[in-house]
Amino acid sequence: MGGMMTYYAATRIADKIAAFAPISGYPIGGPNTGSSRPIPIIHTHGTSDDVVVYS
Repeated sequence: MGGMMTYYAATRIADKIAAFAPISGYPIGGPNTGSSRPIPIIHTHGTSDDVVVYS
């Protein structure tokens, strides 16, 4: 599961998982997820990613 799918899952099952750690990707619906609670996230991204460019 990629970073974008991890963000998607975070908005759908925030009540079942303590925290999320996507690698690369971005939130599909933007930064406002509308989840049931605040979601602890650590996000990492490499500068050599040609698919989802680091910016």
